[in-house]
Amino acid sequence: MASPVTTNPLDNIDLSQPESPPDEQSDSHEQSSTELQLETLRAEKATLEAQYGALLSKLTTMRTTLGDKLRQDADELDRREQQICQLQAQNEDLIHTTENLNTELISSHEETERLHHELGQIRLRMLDHQKQLDSESYEREEAYRESQDEIERLRNQLEDRPKGEIKNEAIKRDQADS
Repeated sequence: MASPVTTNPLDNIDLSQPESPPDEQSDSHEQSSTELQLETLRAEKATLEAQYGALLSKLTTMRTTLGDKLRQDADELDRREQQICQLQAQNEDLIHTTENLNTELISSHEETERLHHELGQIRLRMLDHQKQLDSESYEREEAYRESQDEIERLRNQLEDRPKGEIKNEAIKRDQADS
């Protein structure tokens, strides 16, 4: 800022009394009138100097206050710009994180669908296998019952036959085996 004017233009006015020649008496009235004007001018000069000083003081105060306010505003602006940069960086991080989470969520849904389908396939295979096992178990139980019935029938036949016939059959079997 340019420095304010520090010189008072009224300082250049010469208010000293002019020396009057001693032989002029009529000029005495003029002199008193001039002195009165001079006193009036001096009073006006003092008033104007006081006003000038007050205005200069106000101007200096305004300049200082305005300078302080501008510095505060500049500091606040810098702080806000830094805050904006930080918030933009945080926002970008959050956007990136959100995009990653969305990608992971989509992948998770796809994996869930795949696993659900695979689980359905495993259940179908398990049901088929269970049916097969049930069928085989039923066939074994049926064969076991038939075997038990056959053993019981043979036991009854053996008990009903005489021992001699059993020996003859055993001999025939031995001969046939050899």
